[in-house]
Amino acid sequence: MKWIEAISKEEAASRPLDGFIKFDGKVYRIINSGEVVPNIKTIINKLKKQGCSALEIINNFICTGLLCRTTVNGRSMNPTIQDGERLLYNPFVGKINRGDICIVNVNEKLLIKRVIAIGGDHLTISIYGSVAINGEWQDEPYINPQETDGQSIDIIIPNGELWIMGDNRGHSTDSRHFGTVELGDVLGVVILKKHKDLED
Repeated sequence: MKWIEAISKEEAASRPLDGFIKFDGKVYRIINSGEVVPNIKTIINKLKKQGCSALEIINNFICTGLLCRTTVNGRSMNPTIQDGERLLYNPFVGKINRGDICIVNVNEKLLIKRVIAIGGDHLTISIYGSVAINGEWQDEPYINPQETDGQSIDIIIPNGELWIMGDNRGHSTDSRHFGTVELGDVLGVVILKKHKDLED
C-alpha cells in the first residue's frame, strides 16, 4: 500500500496544508487509498526509511493534525501516566483493542482511560477488583490496585460500546461509575508520552 508520495513545490503551493508533510525541503502528500483511517505506523516507517528523524516526524505530524497532544490532569492513570505529563494521541481511530489507552469524551469532559472490554465481551469484576474477560481472569501488572473492597460487576458489553477504567483503580472515575461509553465518544488512542523536545 502506498501511503506517501513526493510532490512538486508548485503542486504543494496550490493545495491546502491539510494532508501534507514537509521534510528537508520536500513536500509529501498522505495517500489514503480508499482506507477510512490512515495507518500512522506505516507512514512513520516510510518516512524513517527516507531519512527523517523521529523528532521531525512527530513535530510535523502534530502540525498537520495527524497527531494530537494533550496534558494529563489527575492521577487516575497512575502509575502508567502521571499528572501533568504530555501525551500524543492518534485521532484517526480505527479498531480499538483491549488495553488501548484512549482519550474519551464523557459528559463533555475529556478523560484518559484504558479500554478493559469491547463490544460482545462478558466482563466480570470481583469485589476485590480482579477482572475477568469472557471467563478468563486478567493479569494487569500496570495497575495500582483499589485500596478498599468494591462492588462486583457482571455485564455483557453491548456492540459498539467500551468499558473503560483508570489504572489507579482506587482513584478513578470510570465505567464502574458511569457505565459503558460509545465508540463515537473516543477522540483518539494514546501512542506515546510527549518528549521534552516537543514542548511548546
